[in-house]
This record gives sequence, structure tokens and C-alpha cells, in this order.
Amino acid sequence: MFVWLILFSAPLDCGALDAMAFRSIEDRRDYIDSLAEADHEGTITLMRKALGCPSEQTRMFAAEALGYLDDPGAIPALIAALKSPSIGVRYETAWALGLLGDTSALTPLIDALSDRAVPVRTNAAWALGEIADARAIDALLKALEDVDRRVRENATEALGKLKSKEAVPIFLKRVASLSGSERNRTLAALAKIADHRATGVLAQAATDPAVPDRHLIAQALGRIGDTTAVETLLKLLDDSRWAVRAKAALSLGMLKDKRAVKPLQTKATDKKSEVRQAASEALGRIGDIQSEDVLISGLEDENDLCVMAAAHALGLLGSRKALEPLIELMSDPEPPVREQVAFALGAIGDPTAASALRSRLKDVSWEVQQEAVTSIGWLRDVSSIDALRGVLAHKFWSIRLAGVQALGLIGVSKALPLIRRRFADAHPDVRRWGYVVAAKLGADPEATLAGLNKENPSPEMLEVARILTAKKESLSAWNGDLTQERLQLLVLLGTDDARAMLESLPLPRDELELSELRLIALRNW
Repeated sequence: MFVWLILFSAPLDCGALDAMAFRSIEDRRDYIDSLAEADHEGTITLMRKALGCPSEQTRMFAAEALGYLDDPGAIPALIAALKSPSIGVRYETAWALGLLGDTSALTPLIDALSDRAVPVRTNAAWALGEIADARAIDALLKALEDVDRRVRENATEALGKLKSKEAVPIFLKRVASLSGSERNRTLAALAKIADHRATGVLAQAATDPAVPDRHLIAQALGRIGDTTAVETLLKLLDDSRWAVRAKAALSLGMLKDKRAVKPLQTKATDKKSEVRQAASEALGRIGDIQSEDVLISGLEDENDLCVMAAAHALGLLGSRKALEPLIELMSDPEPPVREQVAFALGAIGDPTAASALRSRLKDVSWEVQQEAVTSIGWLRDVSSIDALRGVLAHKFWSIRLAGVQALGLIGVSKALPLIRRRFADAHPDVRRWGYVVAAKLGADPEATLAGLNKENPSPEMLEVARILTAKKESLSAWNGDLTQERLQLLVLLGTDDARAMLESLPLPRDELELSELRLIALRNW
């Protein structure tokens, strides 16, 4: 502590830092951690001053430390240091600015891509990928022509992080002539971008054992959504690497191609639990009821994650054959298992599961409680209204909200007094939904709409409330994608045009959960 006090209180002694600057990176990090633990702000001030020390190694150490300490206030000093005559200082400064990730460093780092020193250009390209601002794309595309492989590789990786569509044709033109790490980086970038134009190249690379990131490529083939990749993915189900098998299984689930059903059923008994889990998830997404026996067997898997995946999949399939084993699993000792079972029982939509779900309204896990409440709503179980009374006073607002929405789906006026009490709820979302549900349950139209208007509702929420109170006849056209709120509002409304709207609104890319909720909503309409 005495040494630290001297460092922080005395005028800067560059010599005191010189010796540490030449130590290993582990020693330097330990030193910075010890200083910061004693006085974080003092350490930052010390390192800012050290950017002016005469020793090049100490200035490099200072730049490194300011990035490591995550000090946004150091950005102006670091930007100035990018013009240092020292290559080492510029190199470490570019790295530090990448760690800080602030867009104010964008233009200086773009300029650094033209630095005469390869290490500076290399770190500048990496840093622009960390900042991930699309304004850097043109400069990074130009950097693909750099004379040094390391610069090109970092520019390639950065363009992948930026998901640059502009880079795709350039990558596709270059990849056949590349080898080694540069080829692998290019393939990895194409996998991150996941553009349909790259399907053929990625499918070919996915079966090349020399490519280290084949699991990422297999994943990308699912995200792209091109069913021409199905045959390749089916081959990858037998790959020697379990990560490749697992990602291939998940991608086949995303493509929802029936050709994958039987191969995936086989992989549901793979020796690796990660593959079994992925296969169950995929079978659920494909939605072929012929998979229910395999998935019911998966409920007895020794791995809880596999059990959860099987339960979830059975819910997506709407398997009534699975009701009994699922209800038995509601007493599983692991809360995440009970949570997925509760989801499945609601998704299947059979009212005979209501009693088992009510038994979990006071589960020790709040996540299980919330899923049970939501599933009771999917069942539209009138006999659960009294059980939901306590839910509306829960300490967690998300569970109170789930209770309000569940009573809205049940849709009987008996619940109106319970809903009215939520008009004064502490959370605005509960209040807003309280008014909309009250409108469905027959509350006074004028008072309900007036109360809702005070809560700053979305236009869609206000429109649904007006239809429910007979102030408007039908839905207007909703622009944009489906969201969870929109889905819940349309299900609450329950009209033919609400169903048509739910079917027609586009899903955002990679929104698997929302896709599943729409499936459940339409099946249980």
C-alpha cells in the first residue's frame, strides 16, 4: 500500500514503470489489477500521464493498460497516441481503442489502416471489428487487398462481425485461391454473414476436415435457410466431431425438411448428450408427430438438458400421448426441467393438465411459477380462476402480468374484479394489460379506454382495446414484423381477422421463440 500511495501522490516517475513495462503480459495485468484495486481512478490518471513517458515500452504499457482498464475518458489521449512516432505505441493504442469500442475512434482507426507499419494496420482492422460500425465497411473491404496476410485476415474477420453483405461476392471470388488461416478466416466470416449466395461454398467447406470451424459453418447453413444444404447437413450428422453433429442437427431443425426426421430420430440416442439435445430440439421444430415416441423416450434421458429438450419438443408437436409422462415430470427435482414441462403442457393445450399446472403456482422457482401461469392461460381453464387470484399479488411484476394475460385468455367476466385491482399496479405493463383485458371481460368502455390512454399504450394495444369495447369494427393493417406483444394482443382479440394477421405478419430473422409461440397460438386458437 505504501508503494501505491507514492505512485498515486508523487509526481509521475516514468522510471518506476519502465521495469514493469518489460515484464510478461501476465505480470503487467497483475500489476494493473493490484493498482486498480487500491485506487481505480488513480491508476487511470497514472496511465494517462504515462503516455508521455520517454520510454517507448512504457508508453506501450500505458496504452495497453488504458484499454484493459476500460476507461472511456482515455479515448482522446489514445486517439492522439495513434499519431505517435513509435510503431509500438500506435500498435498498442489501436488495440486499446478496439477494447474500448467507442465510435469516436472510428475515423482515426480507419486512417490507421493506411499506416506504414503492418502491426498497426493489423490491430486497426481488428479494432474496427470490435467497434462494429458499418461506416468502416468500405475501408475494411479495401484492406482485403493489403500486402500483409495478417491485415487481410483481421479485415476479413471484422467484415464477418459486421455481417457485411458487400463482402460476400469478394469473399466468394477470393476463397478458392486462398489457403491456410486466411481461407479459414474467410469461411468463418461467410458463416457469420450467413448469406444465401454462400450456400454452395459453405456446404462444400462443411465436409472438409481441414476446416477448423465446421460446426459454425453447419450452423450457418441453417440460418441461411436454403434447403439445398439438407443433403450436406444429413452427412454431417455422422461427423466424427460431436459439435459438428449437434450444429447440423439444429440446422436441419431450422430448415424443417421432412427428409431429416428419421436421421434425427437416430441421433436422439447419440452417445454425446449435446447431440441428443440438438436432435430433440430439431425434431420439435420440424413438427412431425411420428417423432413423439422417440421424444417420449427422451424424457428418461440421464441428462437434464436432454430431458428439457424432449419435453419442449413434445409441446411443439402437441403430443397428447406425452401428457401422462409429462405430468409425472412436474415433480422432477430440477426447476429447469419443471419449467420446460410446464411449457409443454400449455403448448399441448389439453385441459386435463390444468391441475398439474396449478400445483406449481407456488413452486420454489419463480420461473416455474411463471411458466405454469402462462400455460394455464393457453389452456383457457375456467376452473383455475380462483387459483390465479394469488398470482395477481405476486412480488414479481412479470408473474402478475402473466396472470393478467392468462385471465384474459380464459375470458370470463368472473375475473373482472381481480383485473380491476391491477389498474393501480406498480408496474406500467401490468396496468396497461389490465385495461386491455378488462375491455375483453366487459368493463365500462369509456372508463377503460380513458384509463388505458393514460398509460401510454402502443398503437396496436389501443386499437385492440377499441375493438374489444366496440369502438372500432376491425383491425387496420399493421406494418413491420410480428412481436411478442402483437402476438399476445391478437390471441386475446381472437377474431378471424386477428388470426389472419397473426399468420401473415413476418417473423424477424432468428426469432425461434416467437415462431414457436405463433405455432402454439394458431394450434390452440
